Amino acid sequence: MLSWELNQQQLSLTGTLDKQTSMQLWEQRKQFISKEINILNLDLSALTRLDSAGLATIIALFRELKRHQIGFKIQAESQQVRDLAKVSGVLDLLPFKA
Repeated sequence: MLSWELNQQQLSLTGTLDKQTSMQLWEQRKQFISKEINILNLDLSALTRLDSAGLATIIALFRELKRHQIGFKIQAESQQVRDLAKVSGVLDLLPFKA
């Protein structure tokens, strides 16, 4: 199960972002693309599971926001997120917040 909360410029994901739940997030992406938002901070601290489909959805969301000239930062990511990004070869592509 996946849930999310959009509060101003922060999108917080809770639960599982995987093959079964990724489409839910992708279908709602238009609500994250707003002329009032100049950067979207993605908070992954409450994710309990992330698989390659979930990571692919995060990358697609990043590219979609970039296309609309909206900045994107990933914050509060777990070691699991970084490890999956590393083995997938996309660690340097994703904008992890220091």
